[in-house]
Amino acid sequence: MQQSSTQLSQLVRIHLAVGLGDRSVHKLFLKSDDLDDLIREIERNTFFGLLKNDKVKLPSARDVENVVGEIKRLGVRVIPSFSSDYPVLLRDLYDPPPIIYFRGDYKNSDMNSLGVVGTRRYTRYGEQVVQNIVGEASANGITIISGMAIGIDTFAHKSALANNARTIAVLGSGVDVIAPAQNARLYQDIIEHGCVISEFPMGTQAARFTFPQRNRIIAALSRGVLVVEAGEMSGTLITADFALDIGREVYAVPGSIFSHASVGTNKLLSMGAKPVLGAETLLNDFDVKAKEVTDPDSSVFSETQLCVFSKLSKEPKFIDDIIVSSGIESNAVVQALLELELKGFIKRVHGDYYFRG
Repeated sequence: MQQSSTQLSQLVRIHLAVGLGDRSVHKLFLKSDDLDDLIREIERNTFFGLLKNDKVKLPSARDVENVVGEIKRLGVRVIPSFSSDYPVLLRDLYDPPPIIYFRGDYKNSDMNSLGVVGTRRYTRYGEQVVQNIVGEASANGITIISGMAIGIDTFAHKSALANNARTIAVLGSGVDVIAPAQNARLYQDIIEHGCVISEFPMGTQAARFTFPQRNRIIAALSRGVLVVEAGEMSGTLITADFALDIGREVYAVPGSIFSHASVGTNKLLSMGAKPVLGAETLLNDFDVKAKEVTDPDSSVFSETQLCVFSKLSKEPKFIDDIIVSSGIESNAVVQALLELELKGFIKRVHGDYYFRG
């Protein structure tokens, strides 16, 4: 839907109306998609006879001028639920957001998407899992959706970006609010390779109550949700619950019974979540054929590089183990690893582990 400045202003006024909640706005949108009619009904406090509330305060067009100006400056799209541009998967929610904000591009191909969630108190194992499984899934065309939080969420987005793949961040704040602040660069990269999405008005700061709402959007936009690491009381499990409620597959990566970060994921597995031991499970379920990976022409390698490369696989390997298995002097191995990484043949995680990229 091509919006005029007037229509954009009307949508912002409705969303910022005091005393008019999202469920009420959704009911109004089901009644009419004529914004002029909607504004008149709200101003008259008649609401098409749907509501009994004479305390709604609708801001004027002048009141929202600055907000509308910022939306235009940032290139934000404001999509009401009655629009044909509204993500169809969100309609599976019993309380779909009446208005959703986008920075970047949401494409039809993004319906083939995997939600990835996990704890902020991640372990090295969790990071390696994301690098490996999520990296391979994204490299084979699956859009990665997460919440841009510190920890597993951040690794999920970065794994997709490392494969030049699409990724979407669903925020617990307005799309113009970068939270956490240390992910400012990641935020910009996501916009360039996908989009950031929020159901909250511009300027909304993240708060405790906004994250469960954000989680249901992650679940709805995904064909399935992968839980990588989650503590016993992790908010990540809320996303899994939302996914189950709307018929999405819930996947979980098994973890150590001694790890605080695996209590929640192991519990999900005991309750029937689908175990994921590698990307193959996801590719099969998403009906995606893995790209054939062939070893690069050995002629592009030096003898040392070829030896080091031969000791690596898709599983991250510790640098000391590479040195021992190659039988080559440590400085030469370090140099070879750096050269292979710069050429894009291998990837590094946590500074000490390497695997074939």
